Amino acid sequence: MTVMTAPTGALQAYRLSTGPLHIGWIQPDFVHDLPLAVDDADDLDATADRLYELARDLLPHRAPTEQHTLARLLIQSVGQLIGADAVYAGLCLIEHEGEPSVSSLAVTHTPRLPGDEEQACELMAEALGERFPDDEVGIIELPQLRAVSRIARDWIALPAEIAPDGQTHQVPRNLIQVFLPLPRVPELLTFELSSISENAWALHSQLFAEILRSIDWTTDQELADTARLAAVQQPYVPEQGSGTSAADAVARDFG
Repeated sequence: MTVMTAPTGALQAYRLSTGPLHIGWIQPDFVHDLPLAVDDADDLDATADRLYELARDLLPHRAPTEQHTLARLLIQSVGQLIGADAVYAGLCLIEHEGEPSVSSLAVTHTPRLPGDEEQACELMAEALGERFPDDEVGIIELPQLRAVSRIARDWIALPAEIAPDGQTHQVPRNLIQVFLPLPRVPELLTFELSSISENAWALHSQLFAEILRSIDWTTDQELADTARLAAVQQPYVPEQGSGTSAADAVARDFG
């Protein structure tokens, strides 16, 4: 599955297709896309170079050691996302009180058990609640889709090679997962926001909520119907030299 992008002013529009279904969402253009297409050693080297360049662009006034640490974090994160078959990944850097705060956004696409979306949400909410009793799990209503959310705080390992002191650490991570059963197909999209930055987590969460509210969907048939409708709606063009305005034509034809 390929995610298509299109610039929209200060926003970026994203679209992915699965069979006859098309899913789209919008996010600010300061969320930086991360490369996920790695097929061979050359792609791997090119991806590492892009991530080092991105780290320098994101932290232009920071010490090279900080840029290097961010780049290593990005490489580790992208490797995990590729292993999880993510269809999209992005990085959001927010400057908060003079300090950088980073979060990552990931979208994965997986099969789900057959059944309608409402039933799928109820079953997922029940299963997640049992598996993660300490987390906040519930069904949420987005403008166009019903979904299940999980808000959690867990711990992840920070490898020694990218830790400032050269030691392995367990660091806390804030996490929001939103599971969207797709309509008409037995498939699931999962949007995930995570960050080990303690500061500005509320800002990252608000950004994530706006992205989720923008999610919309359509089908091949609806796109074809829209195209046919647009083709038959011809704008009125007055005859050249007739001196007839659009208002005169309306009055003549319908007055």
